[in-house]
Amino acid sequence: MTERALAAKLYIMGNDLRLEHLPLDIIYEILGCLSAGDIIRTRRVCRRLWSATFQQSVWGSAYKLSDLLLPDESLLTHSTKQLELCLVRAEKLHLNWTSSEPQPKVQRRFPRTLPVYNFDAGVISGRYLQVAEHNGISWYDLDLGDTQRPIMTYPCLNTFPTSGYLNFCENANGEGSDVVWVSFLTHSPRKICILKATFGNNGPKVQLHTEIKARNVTAVQMGYDWLLPVREFGSQNGLMDFFHIPSCSTMYFPMHEKVQNLSDLSNMKFAITPRFLFLMFPLRNETLVDVYPLPMLSGTLLPGATPKLLARSHYGIYPHAISDIRVMADPLPSRPFDESKCHTPSKTGSISFLALVYLKRSPTWTSKIGLHVLDAIVDPIQTLSFITRCGTILNVGMVTTSLALSARAGTCLAVTHSSPGPIIMAHYILKHQDSTYTMSVKPIKCHKELKSRQMLSFDGVRGRLCLINGWTYIDILDFA
Repeated sequence: MTERALAAKLYIMGNDLRLEHLPLDIIYEILGCLSAGDIIRTRRVCRRLWSATFQQSVWGSAYKLSDLLLPDESLLTHSTKQLELCLVRAEKLHLNWTSSEPQPKVQRRFPRTLPVYNFDAGVISGRYLQVAEHNGISWYDLDLGDTQRPIMTYPCLNTFPTSGYLNFCENANGEGSDVVWVSFLTHSPRKICILKATFGNNGPKVQLHTEIKARNVTAVQMGYDWLLPVREFGSQNGLMDFFHIPSCSTMYFPMHEKVQNLSDLSNMKFAITPRFLFLMFPLRNETLVDVYPLPMLSGTLLPGATPKLLARSHYGIYPHAISDIRVMADPLPSRPFDESKCHTPSKTGSISFLALVYLKRSPTWTSKIGLHVLDAIVDPIQTLSFITRCGTILNVGMVTTSLALSARAGTCLAVTHSSPGPIIMAHYILKHQDSTYTMSVKPIKCHKELKSRQMLSFDGVRGRLCLINGWTYIDILDFA
């Protein structure tokens, strides 16, 4: 609460005044310190307070002060009604997610039956379902009542609709959450197509941005304007390519020194942050981690220019084998892009991750799966260290477990999905002012007929979990 609002509160208490008798600017400050539910309840008091609750400054202040998971965007782009809807939805989701047994408020099924083994899918911002089939890509708005018809399509008759090749990256080139890079694979010829899709008030549109040769590509990963094509193992001395999408520039980095065959390469984990590329090689009881600072590219490399070879800046060991990892926070420097420079740390900084790990095991018992919040500490003297901030053991046995999360300003909502089962867990993680964390773990109560094979996506802002049920259905669970 601001000093003016606190002083007004004390003055009211000491002089037996009513809130509605105060000047409007003081009322706005007081209301801006309340929760969304409390602001709405003040509308019942009198007409003057009812009118005050519709001020943009009230909801803007409440938005800034809230520790709920909210869209990380400029407040200037939000109307008063949008701010109110975001805060109300976030409060409803928070109450559900932190209850003893979170459960979906609405459960529905995508109306189309998709072809077995012949589709790939993803969900952008928890709202736009994108589906790749042999004839192209289609997008569906899950916020609309009618999801039978796509809102946009990109025809491509030689699309390769195998799971794992359809990817997306939001906030393309820093143009906002409504602008998205989308990549998919084609055959004959085999290439990676990168699209620029825009979802906004002027209607959705999509166009081809560029194409990359995809010879021997086995997986694709995207993040923060970068695309990493993982190719078949060639040799220990081989280089891996790393593509900067806005500038259409290719960088290279060495194969991890422990990779000696295709199986080793398949075991590698990659994490792309705004500043660094993390290469992780899990062993039995630890993970070897290499860090590469990313160049700050602005324009396309000149024809004939030599592609840049990334140099490893840090090396470290995390004391558990990492199974899956997601970035929680990596503050992006505000300095402008310069292709002649890299994000070399000038002072000690940290990147926060949420990771599924195999806990240490002895020869007589199998490992357990843990969920860890960890900070990677990167300092200017090329030392990489790790701090496990908090963690828990998932009582799911030795099964396939996947992880998805949404995080903002120290608040993180995450889902772990373990199959067969399935066992679906809701995780609420909060960072406190002293840099300590608390984590709660609750089982999600789903309908008995839900037989999800894998988790498709989770968006903690909308409170929407999408699952692939069997081999042909997509189930949509809304928790707010």
